[in-house]
Amino acid sequence: MAMLHDKKSLAGNLELFFDALIHDGRFAFRQIVRRPGFSALVVLTLAVGIGGSAAIFSVLKGVVLRALPYAEPDQLVAVWETPRDEHWHQPFTSPDYFDVREQSRTLQEIGVLSGNWFNLAGEGMPMRVRGGVCTASLLKVLGVPPLHGRLFVEDEEVEGTDRVVVLSYGLWQRQFGGEAGVVGQKISVNGEPHEIVGIMPEAFEFPTPWGGRDNSELWVPLVLRRDDEARGSHWLGAVARLEDGVTATEAEAELKGIAAQLAEAYPNTNARTTMYTEPLMERTLGGVRQGLVYLMFIVGLVLLIACANIAGMLLARGAQRVQELAIRGSVGADRHRLVRQFLTESLLLSLFGGAAGFLLAYWGVGALMSTIPDNVPRVAGVQVDMQVLGFAAATTIIAGLLFGLAPAVFASRTDFVTALKEGGPGRGGGRGRNRFLAVLVAAQVAMGLILVNAAVLLVVSYSNVMSQDMNFDADEVLVAGISISGPAYEEP
Repeated sequence: MAMLHDKKSLAGNLELFFDALIHDGRFAFRQIVRRPGFSALVVLTLAVGIGGSAAIFSVLKGVVLRALPYAEPDQLVAVWETPRDEHWHQPFTSPDYFDVREQSRTLQEIGVLSGNWFNLAGEGMPMRVRGGVCTASLLKVLGVPPLHGRLFVEDEEVEGTDRVVVLSYGLWQRQFGGEAGVVGQKISVNGEPHEIVGIMPEAFEFPTPWGGRDNSELWVPLVLRRDDEARGSHWLGAVARLEDGVTATEAEAELKGIAAQLAEAYPNTNARTTMYTEPLMERTLGGVRQGLVYLMFIVGLVLLIACANIAGMLLARGAQRVQELAIRGSVGADRHRLVRQFLTESLLLSLFGGAAGFLLAYWGVGALMSTIPDNVPRVAGVQVDMQVLGFAAATTIIAGLLFGLAPAVFASRTDFVTALKEGGPGRGGGRGRNRFLAVLVAAQVAMGLILVNAAVLLVVSYSNVMSQDMNFDADEVLVAGISISGPAYEEP
């Protein structure tokens, strides 16, 4: 019986709570509608702050926070050769790659790659596309199965049997209409017939150990020389997968030992060369991570300034509602109820501002994408999705609490007797409100100065870089790149 009574009591309390919440929401909505100009200004201010935060978060999520689209990406590392006591991003030589692959026990597999341009002819108009030349072991390292067909194998890394090609999903859609039947067909790549053996899935990203953005749309086998004459030619990016339970530090120690053996065996080319590893995500992002985190900090400051500005507006408006609060308090509304009413109004305003901000972010990400430099990698993953919506919702609630808390607290401290007699909050309440407003204004000015100084520094620095004398006349001068390859150009 006691348990049944407790359940009924709990149900009754919940019912009363939700009834009061609905009443507060209706009253808050009427307050917002009664002052459309004031409410519109608050919503617009919030929309700018929340929209900017959501837009930058969508870029941060797509570029930095999104995991690499490979099997167990945390096991992937970029491997570099470098002079001793240095950390240069010096590419591998083909003989060193073979030696590491045979001798390493801490790496499951290692593969190498290089970029190239290809002239593609077959169905549709001929086109020039960016592509990758890589070993079959590299595709094995990534662990991404093809959407259709197969990947090339080591037996096809030999001159004469290397006439196979794997296409990206985008190129397959544009040039071949997305037909699965193209697997097995022949196309012309740099004037030579190649068989299409596979199509990669839409989400596949070719690794970028060089940093920056990779725009590869097809991949062909890499034919390598192992003779010692090639040991001085550093041109291959290397990506490896660590053995289970092996750390990057342990793998690097082993690679340094292999490099020391090669230095002793081939002093003419390897005497000063060692090796080191770097997490593939870190190498892919380069310095982009710091830039995006800095931008997120900037838009966070803008949102804080917006919240401080709205808090000041609500405090000023609250001073005009003192008699209303006093009357409600005199007829039985306790101070907790008044605080809840103020917070409900703030959260409802914040909800409208958050919705407008999310729409602003949704429309603004496209414009933001057009301004992102070409050296920013992984931009294909930037989109306004449910995670961005969740971030915007959380930001909306936090912002509503931030700018609504101060008016609610001052409302709870109002001397109702004095307010009814004098029509104001009383001297103590007015002085406290004014001091807090002064603090808000000082905080806004301080954060504004930080943003303005940073903006001026960036503008001046950019202007100085662009105005540097290049010591030659660049007017009406064009630069073009020409790549001549294939059977017709084998002779000088």
